[in-house]
Amino acid sequence: MRKSGQVTFFVIVGLVALATVIIGYYVKDYVVQNILKREVEESIIVPEKIKPVYNFVLSCLKETGKRGVEIVGQQGGYVNIPRDPYGLSELNLVSNALTIFRDNKVAYWFYEQPNKVQFRQVPGKKEIEKQISSYIENNIVDCLNNFKDFGEYEIKQGDLKANTALNKNEVSFSLDFPIEIKVQDFGFKINKFSQKVNSPLLELYENAREIFENLDSENILEYKTLTMMIVYDEIPFSGSTDECIAPVWTLDKVREDLKKIIFNNIQALKIKGTNYRLSEPDSDYFVIGPNLNDAALDVNFLYSENWPLELDVNPREGNLLKGQSITAKLGPLRGLAESFVCTSTFHFIYDIKYPVLVILSKDDYTFQFGMQVVIDNNEPRKSTVSGKSFVGFDNRI
Repeated sequence: MRKSGQVTFFVIVGLVALATVIIGYYVKDYVVQNILKREVEESIIVPEKIKPVYNFVLSCLKETGKRGVEIVGQQGGYVNIPRDPYGLSELNLVSNALTIFRDNKVAYWFYEQPNKVQFRQVPGKKEIEKQISSYIENNIVDCLNNFKDFGEYEIKQGDLKANTALNKNEVSFSLDFPIEIKVQDFGFKINKFSQKVNSPLLELYENAREIFENLDSENILEYKTLTMMIVYDEIPFSGSTDECIAPVWTLDKVREDLKKIIFNNIQALKIKGTNYRLSEPDSDYFVIGPNLNDAALDVNFLYSENWPLELDVNPREGNLLKGQSITAKLGPLRGLAESFVCTSTFHFIYDIKYPVLVILSKDDYTFQFGMQVVIDNNEPRKSTVSGKSFVGFDNRI
């Protein structure tokens, strides 16, 4: 009984210690966020003679921070997209970012390398704050321009360090930047500058994560792609014809048609509970989860025909995809057989990869991320099931 009581005591002590560590972590995060927010809200008493320099630094902090907030929204939560061993280059699917146009890139939150290894690179909230802070530290000096517009002042500068906090409906910046200012016979020291910008960055980032997790866990875009391939006659998937001569397709034409089909269907997708209008009342096939319950939020999906699409189809002969006539191997009896029946069949196995851009917009601010859609042997991302049936697809596509 005594041993049992001792074990129970130590278990309780351990649980209390663990709870203390967890609570301490979240309390620390809460305190840091509120200190930074309070620093922004507090007014610093600055002498009139120094205000031109002080206000100039504030304007540079706000301008630079705002630009950093815009960049992380455009690039999937990154100011600097992580380095990739395959490198970023235009119109390819081997890197970890989508080239939208020239030097405009957005990070993939899911992508597959050529060796079939799959990666997810969704930035955390703290990582986004760190990225913005680094951007401020690296770029505010260009705005300050060594205070060359303040020739009448003698200004000594120290090292600067920025901190950023994502809050509801706003982003706060704090700059530790000791400067000593002298003008005529007056001197003053300032160590800290604080600013904020109104932005729904935190809200859109959280919504983007929820959308991504739903798409990623359910392979929604992959299943939508497979349905497109089944429904559209331009894409030879699996079937038969009443023709004696087996049908033939070219790989180039199939790729061209598939790009158009994907373009038209991907942009029709909508997220439940957001701001959209269906072209037809019965087009709810295109409405997917999760339910974000925000009528002021716009969510759009995009694939451009100018973007790459990797396509490999088997069986094929070079650039040709050929069906098979059931009478082709009958030799001299073929003509006799075809006077009674003509049937050709085809069944092709596809490997497909293409990018999709997910764009969230609210209050004139945009947050977007990319992800790759991967079909492997007619299966979403990885072939795990043989001979899977696609009965029950929706013709409304």
